[in-house]
Amino acid sequence: LTYSEFVFSLENPTCFNLLRAEPLEGSLILDINPSILYPIIDRLLGGGRDTGPISRRPLTEIELRLVSRMTGLFLKELQHAWEGVLPLKLSVDRVESNPQLVQIVPPNEVVVLISFELTLGELRGMINLCIPFNAIERISSKLASNSWATYGKSASTGETRAALGQRLDGALVELVVTLAESKITTGDLIGLRVGDIITTDKDIHQPLEVAVQGTSKFHASPGAFKGNKAVRIESTPVAAPPARS
Repeated sequence: LTYSEFVFSLENPTCFNLLRAEPLEGSLILDINPSILYPIIDRLLGGGRDTGPISRRPLTEIELRLVSRMTGLFLKELQHAWEGVLPLKLSVDRVESNPQLVQIVPPNEVVVLISFELTLGELRGMINLCIPFNAIERISSKLASNSWATYGKSASTGETRAALGQRLDGALVELVVTLAESKITTGDLIGLRVGDIITTDKDIHQPLEVAVQGTSKFHASPGAFKGNKAVRIESTPVAAPPARS
């Protein structure tokens, strides 16, 4: 991939961060796609789930300050990831909105592109890290596959497991309670009216299935709690024994 191909693949305007990466030569690029950046900024400013069109404009001064906090966290993790190869001192040199006006290397210069997909609810966007080849050419021997053979193989400690658990505590997961399922013909579907009753094959005394991220995790019974519909966890599904060959 060349630098010009990378630049013309981006939206305009975008959040185009030019990075210093001492002791590497030249600049690196961290691009944050507007389709995920503006919803994040909106949440940081107290907004809700706005389903309207994504803004297509340069960032304001206030928004740039919020973005600097986000990029600071990203650069901290990036520095940590590079520790096994080369200690880097990363910082943001400046932020541009029009990537086509920024030329850190010649258009035909080969670059390394690393893309990360970011998800916020139903919204998705990309964060792109662009590294010109001439910036890492001198340390290419350190990036060979055999130099990474033992990287990350150390056993996890109680401290690292606790830190990971703490980060996962706030992660949102989808939980679905299935009341019952049934199949009907297309003709019956077209004929459905308000007040019609749909019967299922599920016995009234059977527990409901509770799935987490699409995987069945619990059996529950329906009820109410503080004026809201609720379910009470009754048991966990029994795993089926492995099939004999």
